[in-house]
Amino acid sequence: MADIFDDFIAHADVVSEPDKRGEAKAWCPWHQDKEGGNPSLGINVRKKIVKCFVCGNGGIKALAKAWDIERARSSTDAPPWERDVEATYDYHNPDGSLRFQATRFGDGRDPRFMQRRPDPANPGRWLWNLRGVQPVLYHLPELRAADPEKWVWVVEGEKDADRLRGRGLVATTNPMGAGKWRKYYNRVLKNRLVAISPDNDRAGTDHARAVAASLFEVARTVKIVQLPGLPDKGDVSDWLDAGHSEADLVEMLDRTPPYEPPRDGADQSPYENEPDWQVSKLRPYAVRITDLLGSHGYFVNGGADAYFFEQDARRLIRLDKDDVDLRILLSDRYQINRQDTLFGYLLEHMLVEAHQRGKQSLVRQFSYYDVDANVAYLDMGAGRALKIGESGIEVRDNGEDGVLFLPMPDQEPWDYVPGHTPRILSERMVAPVNFTDEGVFSVSDQKLLLLLWMLSMAFESMMPTKVLVMAVGPGESGKSSLFRSCGRMLIGSHFEVDSILQDQKGEEDFWVNLSNSFFVTYDNVDQVVRWLPDALAQVATGVRRSKRQLHTTNQMNRFDVSCMVAVTARTPTTSLRREDVAGRTLVFNMKTLESKRAEYEIQEEIVRLRSELMSDYANLVRRTLRVPLSEVEVADPGMRMADFARVATRIGMGMGEKTAKRTTEVMTKIRAAQNRFATEEDSLASLLNIWIGRSMPIPAGAMDVGETPNNGRRVTTRELLVELNAIAREFDMRLHIRSPEFLGRQLRNMSQALSEDFKIERGHNKKGNTWKFEMLGDEPDPSDD
Repeated sequence: MADIFDDFIAHADVVSEPDKRGEAKAWCPWHQDKEGGNPSLGINVRKKIVKCFVCGNGGIKALAKAWDIERARSSTDAPPWERDVEATYDYHNPDGSLRFQATRFGDGRDPRFMQRRPDPANPGRWLWNLRGVQPVLYHLPELRAADPEKWVWVVEGEKDADRLRGRGLVATTNPMGAGKWRKYYNRVLKNRLVAISPDNDRAGTDHARAVAASLFEVARTVKIVQLPGLPDKGDVSDWLDAGHSEADLVEMLDRTPPYEPPRDGADQSPYENEPDWQVSKLRPYAVRITDLLGSHGYFVNGGADAYFFEQDARRLIRLDKDDVDLRILLSDRYQINRQDTLFGYLLEHMLVEAHQRGKQSLVRQFSYYDVDANVAYLDMGAGRALKIGESGIEVRDNGEDGVLFLPMPDQEPWDYVPGHTPRILSERMVAPVNFTDEGVFSVSDQKLLLLLWMLSMAFESMMPTKVLVMAVGPGESGKSSLFRSCGRMLIGSHFEVDSILQDQKGEEDFWVNLSNSFFVTYDNVDQVVRWLPDALAQVATGVRRSKRQLHTTNQMNRFDVSCMVAVTARTPTTSLRREDVAGRTLVFNMKTLESKRAEYEIQEEIVRLRSELMSDYANLVRRTLRVPLSEVEVADPGMRMADFARVATRIGMGMGEKTAKRTTEVMTKIRAAQNRFATEEDSLASLLNIWIGRSMPIPAGAMDVGETPNNGRRVTTRELLVELNAIAREFDMRLHIRSPEFLGRQLRNMSQALSEDFKIERGHNKKGNTWKFEMLGDEPDPSDD
């Protein structure tokens, strides 16, 4: 029977045909919108929804009555709660609690499925949608607990998975059928043995290939087990019904070779048998597929890069030949493999479409703060974003408010927990860190700074200049664990600290890494890396990278690096103590752990509590938003990290009067801590302290200079170099400076750090450039020159 929506669309009050989203506009029968000349009734023929966006009235029955449409209705026209449910399949959380159900209506070869979730406000009732619910694999708890040496069967449908479970096999499926495999399902099958049993139709074959391609570099082994003798649209249940046993199934598995990605376009593309392709023949295919993609989403011009936003999954896909999501999309939906000639031609056509006609948009990672609206967004993954305002927190779809988030490598979704444990972020992430007070900052100072730094990431868009973070301490002090925990809370369980020396590409990979994630950690930076100090200084000062715009001759796109960088070191090199790096770095000092907890337990706890931790994080961001920016006064406006100081001060004010006061005190210590870090291992600074007679007396007989002979004395750069070299020889120290010009340059570079201890005056006389150092807190020598 014809759909009742056909009668709706044929009604005289409908003013526009359904668009690409299935949405038609009509005059509302429940209020007089014709007088305003603006039709406000929406009729969505795809989602089967009728609603007025002005008066709020709607419903299929109500509209049929209002428009006097009388007709019989089949069972499939009825809403799901009025139909007879034939079967239900429970999808569980990792702890075994119910997350949602897949429900089956009808029977035979044409079943219909819908998903529903428990109504938290009405126990025992259901909501017929998955809004705010992250889909998971079927029988997830059993899958996680299964023997890693057992094969996991991935089938197409819950019925088949249950059938194999009944035969003693480990089996699962993804919800919503073929073509709905999601990339994050892969993590459950990491390093597992995976056997995929496709249904005997084109959709089943394409689905199996897409799943195998997605798992190829994740699972230990992947096989696509083709069962012989299946009828059209037949599945593994039909095969077992035909008299085959689980032993026969295992035999078929043993005979199946491991999956290998196709090469040279083999057996993937519907165009593979086209003889002697010419480029001119490919254009109609590329145009057609680009148009088809446009019906499922829209193209985005992100400036330097181009993207496709998939409307159904609410995900942003980078248009890059190496992007896994793009390859899966084209293979899954159009059976186009990367080895096909069409793939490259289509990609170029999509890039042109995005850059020339795509939606201009600012693409973000992890967070975005709208200063005008005073609203912050956090990327929750899986096509969702958390909108945080002064008045409340709500889950929104990615792109719903015009904010587009791009998935990061290793990113995993998390859920907002309104009733999360109070202060769990401080108690689990900050309190256990093994700081030492052997420095300018006390232990409590550093714990507050760590919390402020983590929360500042939510306001990264307010910090064009970035703060660098360094954890310094001996081995077994928990430096790596600190930043690994931060990454796994913010990004996901697969986050890992990197090695700056992991390959030979060096600086090139450094910038690629920073361009693909908002948080990167480099571990054990104790060796001299020639390019690293300059690169870190560029990140901290707000470097802007340039890239030629595609499909133009000389037009450049410029984009800011928006990554937060952390490093660990036992003994930071002199280059990392360079003033332009040290002056933009928060240094955390750590000590050897007295009692050690297994790293696995620490990270497992972070992953288990991640949703609660991020919910507490969001609540602290909300408290920050309640502080007007106009009321924020930075305690040390002259510090180089002015952007961070402003954000951190506001965060501290949001946490209460006591924390605000402590934040102000900590902000006033930052410059002293940076100056100490810059000079404490510097031979020039040490020699200069000896030379002026402050740190330690010069041994008797070495130089007949008295107690503090150089305090307030004006000396030329050449004279100073000679005297410093004499002290270096006396104390068996090394001064890597061979010319007065280089010494003068080094003193100018260190002037900010040295100013904590000395008042420095530069001058010039007939002998050349001169310097005068006076110890702060002491009376200057009355004689000058």
